[in-house]
Amino acid sequence: METNECDSETERVTCMLKWTFAAVMILGLSTISPAAQAPVFLYDYSLEAQPAGESGDVAADESPAPEETAAAPEASGYTEPEPGVSAAETTLSEVADSGAPAPEFAFETINGVAMDVDLSEVLAVLGEPTERTTDELLGTEEYHYPGMTVGLYEGLVDYVVVPASAGSVRIGDTETLLELAQLRELLGEPDLVADDGLVYVRGPFALKLFTDAEGSALSTMEVFWASS
Repeated sequence: METNECDSETERVTCMLKWTFAAVMILGLSTISPAAQAPVFLYDYSLEAQPAGESGDVAADESPAPEETAAAPEASGYTEPEPGVSAAETTLSEVADSGAPAPEFAFETINGVAMDVDLSEVLAVLGEPTERTTDELLGTEEYHYPGMTVGLYEGLVDYVVVPASAGSVRIGDTETLLELAQLRELLGEPDLVADDGLVYVRGPFALKLFTDAEGSALSTMEVFWASS
């Protein structure tokens, strides 16, 4: 008869302990989560630090630094100058009404005729004209005298024209030849430069030296009101 290995008392105790331990292990492992059952290693190489910029589970901190806002410059009191306006772009009225004091050499009187008088004063100084015409475009009455023409608007002097052929002219108390070079020396730098001549502004009046096509010779001098 074959003897069972657990027949003896000692062997039965030993077998019971083995079965109990086996049952405890089976029941215990069944209640532990799969993550807890996974083997645990001393080192986890997947978590080792890696150089910045290389691929890996742990990305380097590459968040951009906050942008710096440039400080606004302190006010210095400096004002950017406005773009300059050339003489050709400035109207005679703007020059005349600028408020700048008029130079001593003014254009108030031409050949003894004041620019702010009426017809009676013109006739008193020059006498009867050799011819009288009407300028339909300007609406003025023109009184022609030897060496000059006086234009009147509504009975008041509006302009005086002196051709270069007159030879000379008296501006205020100054007598001068009607030559471009001499007049430029007398009047100085013009306030405006036009295609057909040079313009000088003195207070409410303007004087224009009309030149030939080449701009080298005087053709006519005209004095007129620059502002209304």
